[in-house]
Amino acid sequence: MKNLKVIAFTHKHVELKDLGNLVICNEELESRLINLKHSLDIPEIFYIGTCNRVEFVFYGAYELSDDFVAKFMEKLNFCVPQERLQCYLGQVNRYEGLDALNHLLRMSCSLESLVVGEKEILSQVRRAYERCREAGFTGDFLRLMMDRLIKTAKEVYTYTKISRNPISVVSLAYRKLRELKLTDNPRILVIGSGETNQNLAKYLQKHKFENFVIFNRTVENAYTLAQELNAQVYPLSELGNYKNGFDILITCTGAPDAIVNNAMYESLLNGETDKKIIVDLAIPNDIDAEVIAHHPIHYIEVSSLQAIAEKNFRNVTMS
Repeated sequence: MKNLKVIAFTHKHVELKDLGNLVICNEELESRLINLKHSLDIPEIFYIGTCNRVEFVFYGAYELSDDFVAKFMEKLNFCVPQERLQCYLGQVNRYEGLDALNHLLRMSCSLESLVVGEKEILSQVRRAYERCREAGFTGDFLRLMMDRLIKTAKEVYTYTKISRNPISVVSLAYRKLRELKLTDNPRILVIGSGETNQNLAKYLQKHKFENFVIFNRTVENAYTLAQELNAQVYPLSELGNYKNGFDILITCTGAPDAIVNNAMYESLLNGETDKKIIVDLAIPNDIDAEVIAHHPIHYIEVSSLQAIAEKNFRNVTMS
């Protein structure tokens, strides 16, 4: 177990808006990990990227020195200036051996999450591992470690009170939504059909919201969600041509840059001037900062949910 290593960047030490610069989109993940493995001779590795963490779990007889971590980050080809990269190197968490295993256990049990008690992180860790396993980046060491990790985390959720009041970023976002004065049967524009948007859209549907339109990079991947919501679905490339307006915009994609800039947003408004609601749960954010600055918007993002999450944590620890 001494050769288990973790290099981690989390919401506890990195601003969420800055954490977005380290997220690796699915399309680039394989090529970046291949370059990293070959350059540093890493036998096994997988990558975890969520709305509040970017972590690399790997196996190897390396000391996580400043020089090694700097080379590690360099080989991942992050598109950030050198001085910004140096700042990240000052915010990194490094774990080795049993400390690494303990960190992964705490993470998988949500003790390191923005929202303590949410079970989604365990699924995210498992999917992250499976994605890299299927691509050939992992072997027996990480397989056995993951078996142990998942078994232990399940026991924690089953036999402790940690998830007694289950809550998630999605439910926090819905809580913020309900605090606003929503119109009857609001028009809900959904960008992206990943798990976060699926969960939030289904949450809204459960509470009698029913007017959905979905845009997704791959239309086929959104069909199941569209059927469940009785929604129309369009390719993301057609977003700029959408002229039917919206009251609530929900977005969470894995895009490395903002996908709704000021011109796109004004096109989506199609002349409407009332205050809109945007739920942007992407890291990095899908909505360009200029949109927020120049338009009347109720803007809900992951970082704005931190105060609610911290209050929930205090309630859990005091009960």
